[in-house]
Amino acid sequence: MRTAPEDEELLLDLVLADSRSGLFEEAIARSQEAVAAHPEWPRLATVLVQRNRYEETLAILKKARDAHPEDLGLALLDLRVLALRGDTTTAAPLGQQLLSRHPNEFDLLYLNGLIERQQNSYEAAAKHLQTAVVLNPDHYDSRYNLGFSLLKLGHPEEARNQLERAIILDPSAPEAHFQLAAALRALKQPEVARQELAAYQKSMQVRAMRDRDISLAADAAQKLSTGNTAAAISLYAEVTADASTNPEAFYNLAMALDRSGDRRGERICLERALKLRPAYAVAMNQLGYVASRENDNTSAEAWFRKAIAIAPLFAEAESNLGTLLAGSGRDSEAEVHFRAALAGNPRYTDAWINLAAVLAAQSNFPEARAAAECAAH
Repeated sequence: MRTAPEDEELLLDLVLADSRSGLFEEAIARSQEAVAAHPEWPRLATVLVQRNRYEETLAILKKARDAHPEDLGLALLDLRVLALRGDTTTAAPLGQQLLSRHPNEFDLLYLNGLIERQQNSYEAAAKHLQTAVVLNPDHYDSRYNLGFSLLKLGHPEEARNQLERAIILDPSAPEAHFQLAAALRALKQPEVARQELAAYQKSMQVRAMRDRDISLAADAAQKLSTGNTAAAISLYAEVTADASTNPEAFYNLAMALDRSGDRRGERICLERALKLRPAYAVAMNQLGYVASRENDNTSAEAWFRKAIAIAPLFAEAESNLGTLLAGSGRDSEAEVHFRAALAGNPRYTDAWINLAAVLAAQSNFPEARAAAECAAH
């Protein structure tokens, strides 16, 4: 994606990928640069929301909304950020105005209900949220906020139904367990309420551990990006010590170990990642790369082919397989995979260079020259 043509969707994917990898500052810088060049791409600012930088997000959205006042998507994003910030004074009139123009829009019904719940206007909130759950029965937040509002209105049985449905939709969310415990106490079911409180406490512990791991992984990613490999390895190892069900944690540690030259440790971490996620194509590709560096071409080829089978048009795996085959003199097979890599990413310079090489090796000089020219551009 870093080498792809400028495109809003691709840039948004890249910004989100950076942020989910813990490269928050890089993601923010990239989004701000893109929005400065393309004010019509305000969704790129959503990474700022992930870091609770609401003022900057709202400033970007204001410019975009001034330029496109009738764009409902921008208005919804603006309203959502205001609700996240808890600015109900600004959000409430905007939400009501938008809902009057789009009375059957699910997002507006949900957001108005959320804002009204934040204002303790539980009757209005329940009305809007009840309509929202009819339109989208599988939306956790609508179910949770409706249950919360009904409980405050003194309807514990109805609240219980909504909160139980919310928990089915997202069993890991602690808030729904807490409110359900309150509803069950109101219904004179103390034993079941205690079970829900225990579930709430467990969910809170899991959330705290997840937040800690995200913070550690973010620090590790920053350390790795600045060349401090030893510190990155130490931080990633701390994450994996308690992350026995997190394949990304083991993959990230493997990539840090790769930088340090610890091939054995890298392989062990990649195998752990695959045990947790058997269809983890990037881990398969990396295992193939490790095997190729150890001259185990049979294993390397098998891993690359597995990765491609899981993720067709996986450009890096296709190119790696092509390089392996070309090194064994299987130029015609290598050509197929370099072309497949370029189908996945037409701006993959290394694949163009390697394609030019195998075409030249087959005495196909005109196409080899054309591929080399593509690599140069």
